[in-house]
Amino acid sequence: MLTYLHSIGCKHLLLISGVAINLTVVEVNGKKTLILDTIFTNDESAKQEFIRFLTRLFGGDVLKYLRDYHPLEYSELLHNFEKKLKYFESDKVVTVRVPPKWYDAYKEFTGDTLTNSLNQTTFRDAVSFQNDKIRISPELFRKFYTNATEFTIEMVEKTLAKQSALGIGVVFIAGDHVDQVFVKTLTERYPAHRIIVSKNPELVVLKGAVLNEIME
Repeated sequence: MLTYLHSIGCKHLLLISGVAINLTVVEVNGKKTLILDTIFTNDESAKQEFIRFLTRLFGGDVLKYLRDYHPLEYSELLHNFEKKLKYFESDKVVTVRVPPKWYDAYKEFTGDTLTNSLNQTTFRDAVSFQNDKIRISPELFRKFYTNATEFTIEMVEKTLAKQSALGIGVVFIAGDHVDQVFVKTLTERYPAHRIIVSKNPELVVLKGAVLNEIME
């Protein structure tokens, strides 16, 4: 449903999370919405942690080549990873489909296969390859979002502690694939705040109303 939160003087915190994290404090003032404070960083996110893992596994040259010359295949793997984040069960091995171009690029750059090279890495007990999929242990997969979750929570805490954020009662969270672990942690940490998760990555601010499609 479409919710209009436009009471005069009402403040909200908008959090858009993906490769980067964007936090914005807004205040509704009649027909206008004032942006009181904006924080932007791209230091930490679960996707960034996964990219670091891929860099160590495939090599920086391979990732740069795929990002520059095969952006669809590059983005597809990250998209597949984000979908797994949403439905991650902490005690189960996670299987993520890897586009064939990733394997081809690795062999082209190294002259070897990932399966052979994997045995020489610190991931050999936590990662395996099966056909076109990479299997990741739950312990390793959990690390991708643990640091990012704590970092984002810390950012939210610092933002809510600012003078401009006094009186905020609603926190909007939006992203292509919102991390449910983060949402749960934030809800537990801030029981007095209403946490609203968006099904869409866009949060529209229009005519003094914050419009948000709520995913119940």
